[in-house]
Amino acid sequence: MMLMIDVALGGPPTPNEAREEIWAQWNAKDAQQQAADYQVADERLLNRLESLAPEELKTFQVELGPWKLSAAELVGMRLSEHALHTWDIQVSSIRTRRCLGTRASCC
Repeated sequence: MMLMIDVALGGPPTPNEAREEIWAQWNAKDAQQQAADYQVADERLLNRLESLAPEELKTFQVELGPWKLSAAELVGMRLSEHALHTWDIQVSSIRTRRCLGTRASCC
């Protein structure tokens, strides 16, 4: 998302290969490293968003597929994504604990 912000503020477009490399690095991490790195990345994203000047927010536009998103729309999308994945993790943790407490075949 940081690259999307940079592009929205006039930076050069991000090549697909760069995005693929970022995801490959992320996917190569174990769950504990992803959890730790996620918190750092989330903090950096929040700091970056909070640093945007009012003028930057007025002209901010991210192209995401067929959509052109304002800063508020991008943040809304991120919050929705965050809530959904937080729920996924909590539910899967509960299910795993229940399965481990009873029988492995329920998973």
